[in-house]
Amino acid sequence: MCHTYAMSKKPIHPFVIYIKRLLIERGISYSDLSEMTGIGLGTIKHIMCGNQCMTLSMRDTLCYALNIKPLDALLYDMPDNLDPANPAALARLISELNKEQRYALAGLILTMADANMHQSN
Repeated sequence: MCHTYAMSKKPIHPFVIYIKRLLIERGISYSDLSEMTGIGLGTIKHIMCGNQCMTLSMRDTLCYALNIKPLDALLYDMPDNLDPANPAALARLISELNKEQRYALAGLILTMADANMHQSN
């Protein structure tokens, strides 16, 4: 159970929401996750409740233990019927992303563009 005071309650990061959903889908408890990652159970609980921010190192440890990539959280809720050839649908999807998701998408696009430039040289 999450214990926070109403005044200090912060929104839970989309990556944490994704991890929580993934744990439920896979039947993994916080205790199991703690054992898989070496991150303390108390820390796991605080992160999952939004009471503590995770470091990038913790994020990477979680991703490794769960065999996922940070970008997976961005793609998790993508509609099944999304037509990538429909620019209006893509624009609507992008407009519904939060700030962190837009930055992640921009980073992915830049990485892909950079990789394509190096391949063509």
